[in-house]
Amino acid sequence: MPSRRTGRISLPPNSYRPGEPERLHERLVIPVGNILERQAFYGALDARTGEMHLMPYPTAEQAATTDFLSEVRYRYPEKKLAICWDNASWHQGRELRAYLAKVNDHLPPDEWPLTRINFAPHDL
Repeated sequence: MPSRRTGRISLPPNSYRPGEPERLHERLVIPVGNILERQAFYGALDARTGEMHLMPYPTAEQAATTDFLSEVRYRYPEKKLAICWDNASWHQGRELRAYLAKVNDHLPPDEWPLTRINFAPHDL
């Protein structure tokens, strides 16, 4: 039986946790279930508090993306959320566009509860 490996995810270098300055730059170790198969992780960072939400999925696909967004919206029900993504296909397909249209429900863009921001660092 293969040994269990872990993935590493670092907090952003300037993340801030009120009352806990010694925890800046800490490393979070995430167990990986099956090292022989791919594992997709979706994550969200609360830029104000430094709290990270991370969820594993079997694959990165539109259904996982919309499920993760639903979870983030559940955790922050009254907040307006901005999601920054690369241009991966599961971040911009038909299912996701339909989900965003339903969530934002014909509101003007400045009132959307969920805004998608495409960011492709290789295009800079």
